[in-house]
Formats: sequence, structure tokens, C-alpha cells
Amino acid sequence: MNRIMRESRKLRSWEEMKKIILQRGSSGKDVLAPIDEVFGRKFSVIVDEMPPYISLRNGFTGYIADIWQIISSELNVSAEFQKHSFDAGKELIKNGSVDLLITPVIITTTDIDEIDFSIPIVKIWYELFMKSSDDGATSMSYIVTWSRNLWFAFLLTICILTATLWIIVNIRLRLERNRGKTPPAWQTRLDFWRGYRRWAKGPEPENTLKNELVSVSSVGSSFLFVLGALTNQGNCLKLNSPSIRTATLVTLFFGLLMYNAYSSVLISRLAVGRTTLPFPSLESVAEAKTHIICVRRYSFAYVQFKQREEDKELLEKWQGLVNEPPCLNTTSVRDVAAALCYDNTLILETPNIVAKIIEDYNRSNGCDITRLYGHYARATATVLMKKHFRYRHHFNKMYYFFFYFFSFFSMMINAMLHGGKNFERGTRS
Repeated sequence: MNRIMRESRKLRSWEEMKKIILQRGSSGKDVLAPIDEVFGRKFSVIVDEMPPYISLRNGFTGYIADIWQIISSELNVSAEFQKHSFDAGKELIKNGSVDLLITPVIITTTDIDEIDFSIPIVKIWYELFMKSSDDGATSMSYIVTWSRNLWFAFLLTICILTATLWIIVNIRLRLERNRGKTPPAWQTRLDFWRGYRRWAKGPEPENTLKNELVSVSSVGSSFLFVLGALTNQGNCLKLNSPSIRTATLVTLFFGLLMYNAYSSVLISRLAVGRTTLPFPSLESVAEAKTHIICVRRYSFAYVQFKQREEDKELLEKWQGLVNEPPCLNTTSVRDVAAALCYDNTLILETPNIVAKIIEDYNRSNGCDITRLYGHYARATATVLMKKHFRYRHHFNKMYYFFFYFFSFFSMMINAMLHGGKNFERGTRS
């Protein structure tokens, strides 16, 4: 591998890079020697349209089609393409009428005895999609601006600040009340002259701080002060006490931070139109029983709604929720496209397919689509082959070296453009 990297710095063409990976491999040996017998062969191949993986509008194009085209051109392999649905194509594969079936659909354990398949050539996750019900500018926006945990922490902090302020005010009030009491007789005799001077000056002035503390010593007054600080409406505690002023400063600073944080998030939500996602998981859909899930029957995601792969019936909790009206007989991408804009309908599909649907297919009831981020099922696409296909292991080796090639593609481009320094730095990281 190190020798490949050193030689890649001298590369000046795409063909030379492919030659290193496909003909030398990581050990420097001729790794294609065992599969020379595939060169020049012609295979009968069934394809079915499923953009963006396979598209037949402008020839044989798409993600999986591009992989096939690269490998077939490198090994001089030709193909006679036939367009059939997945059901028809699988039957032709089982009876040995054709060699390969290229389509990103599922193969279950029940098919293993009748069909061979290659290593996975595409891996992707299924996600939920639904019609966007609003633009976010509703009364609920003021509530869902913060999460439930943040609202709980905010209210808890208000209670703590209220209790802290009430305790400080009452401690200060108790100190002021004790300050005005008459000292005991023995202390008066010991401090006769101080008491005499106090008597000569006349009665002490009224303790205004004590009176102010009495007026705000209730829990309600402390709560109103905290509420005023949080809403930037000022406060009612104008007391000449360092401890109370410190508590006031802390509360006002906290209120300023929370006020600005809430305002910024609310404004961004109203401007962008972020919609609250109602379902954090598929299980929450089954519990709510308010939405229908549309999913292609020949997909990896559909299997998880059944107890076993070979079962025809869905699990009890999913009956009446999966592929019910308005979902059609969801076997193709067009069926998924037709169900996208119905209310209370969820589409369980890969992001690439949904993006292609929105881009290509004309929907009379076009609508905005919301993506519920999350990994709900994993999809892997393989090339299906007739049973005991002679070149199955050869195709697996070709696909393996295809991925090996692209795993180093970015580093090789970096080596060609920037020389050896950046390339070496990238390999160490």
C-alpha cells in the first residue's frame, strides 16, 4: 500500500490511478489474474427502473448502473439488457433464463436456495418523510421553541431564584428587627456613657430599611421580582442591602440571557418555518395510530414490520397502519410518489429516492415535504444472480476492488494536486 501511495504522486491521469488499484492492489501483485476468464464475456441482465439508483430514461444510468458500467468497461464485459419488473425478473433468475438482475431491492432468506447474490454494493438508511402541515408560524411555536427538558429546567431555576431571594430578604429582616431591641440591663450599666449619649440625642430615627423589608418579605413579592427580571420589566426591590443587590444582579443577568435566547430561537423558527417532528421513532407511530406508513413491499424496511421474512401478514401492532389507503399497491417508486402529499401519511424511504421523486415526477398535488431525520432501517443493494452462477466470486472480487479504488480516490487526487506533503499528512490522519 505504501508503494502505491508513493507511485500515486507521479500519476498524471485517471487511467493510471485505476491501473494501480485494479491491476496491482494493496500487495503489488496482479490481483485480477484469477478473474481473467471473465474478460470478454456477455451476460443477460434484467434491469428495473428505480431512480436514482437505476434510470432508463437516458440509457442505463444511476448509482448502481455507473458501478456496473465502470467494471464492465474495465473487464471488457458486455450485457444484453432486458427490462422487467422485480417479480418477473426474480422468476427468470430462479429458472435460470437470465444471468443477472440489477435492482436495489431486498432478497430474503427464502430466496437463498434459488438465487445467488453478490456482496452489497450500496448501503443507505431509510428515513421517514411526510407532508409539511404548516410553516411553523403558529401559536404552538411559542411553546415548542424550547424542548420539554429546557422548559422544566427554566421553571426549576425560577423556583430556586424565588426561594433564594425570599430567604435573603427574611434573614435581612430578622437582623434589622434584632437591631432595634433594647439591650439587657447589665449591658446598659457597662455601657452607661454610650447609652447616655444616645439618650441625649433623642429618639432614633425610624428604621426605613426594616419597613421596606416587611413590605416585600412574602413569597409572592419575590416571585414577582424574578418574573419582572426575566421579562425585562424591572424589579420592585429597591433596597440598600448588599446581599439583596447581589441577588438582584444575578437574577437580572439570568433573565437577560434567557430572554435573548428565547427571542433568537423563536425568530429563527418563525423565519425558517421549522415544523415540529411528531414521531421520534417508528414505535411512536404504532402507539399514536394517527398516521399511515407507506413503504415499498420489496424493500428492506418492509421486512421489519413482519415477524419473519417469509411471513405474508404483518405484526399485529402494524396491521391497519402499513400500506393502507391512501397508499397504493406500493411496489414501485411511482406508487411512493403518488402518496407523498396525503395528510396523515408517512413515507418510509431512502433520502435519495425521495429526492429523485420530488425532482423528476410530476405531482398534481405538489406540496412541501418534511424529513424526519433518523435511521429506521438499513438498505443494502446486491446484484442477484442465477443459482450456481459460475462467475459469482469473480463479480464479488470486481466489486471489492471497485470500493477499494474509491476509498483511496480522494487521497490520490490530493497527491496529484498538492504533491507528496499533503498526501502523506492525509494518510497519517
